[in-house]
Amino acid sequence: MIMKKEFGILMVEDSRTQALKLQQMLEQHGYYVTYCQNGLEAMTTLLNHQISIVITDWIMPEMDGSELCRAIRKHDFGKYVYIILLTAKDSKNDIIEGLEAGADDYLTKPVDDAELLARLTTAERVIRLESSLKQRNKEIALLSITDPLTKVYNRGYLNDNLPKAIKRATRYRQQMSIIICDIDHFKKVNDTYGHHAGDVVLKFFAQKLSLSLRKDLDGSPGMAARNSSSCFLKRT
Repeated sequence: MIMKKEFGILMVEDSRTQALKLQQMLEQHGYYVTYCQNGLEAMTTLLNHQISIVITDWIMPEMDGSELCRAIRKHDFGKYVYIILLTAKDSKNDIIEGLEAGADDYLTKPVDDAELLARLTTAERVIRLESSLKQRNKEIALLSITDPLTKVYNRGYLNDNLPKAIKRATRYRQQMSIIICDIDHFKKVNDTYGHHAGDVVLKFFAQKLSLSLRKDLDGSPGMAARNSSSCFLKRT
């Protein structure tokens, strides 16, 4: 059995017996399940664990299912949280209320195992699609601020971030340095060996420049490094 750890499920149910029944069934199908008794506990758990799917009862103490849905939608968890609302209510108005509160789907009690698994398959598709779109948007955003050849930040990034860096340094009375450098006799490289060789030189130069920049404690380029690496390389 393949564990679906990327689809961590939070079960929110005030009835421990009902929760255990569903939890055992879901774990038998490879899901990793965390259990909470009410909405307040659920919000704390969501803030401290990687949860992709919430299966919540509607009628609960402290914070009911619809209130939990609203609370989840108001908070930015850095990714989409798919919500399935379980309820004994089955009128059209109740269903509309649950969906308007932020639920993606709903099931009426008693829950049929096969139907719940089918709904979870839909949830997985939505989560994968959202993750794919988010990654694609990151790639597009990165392409818009980096040079396609050297992979260092481009002039657009420099124009946008240099004024911010100057304002930040002025506000906090910090020192700031701007380095403008040139590759000696670069035109001669292009004229003698061709632009392909010139591209190789530019890529090598950008790589060496990037490796020379200061890093933060977490290994990522520091603010000063990010500003310094916002260089605009061009052939002359």
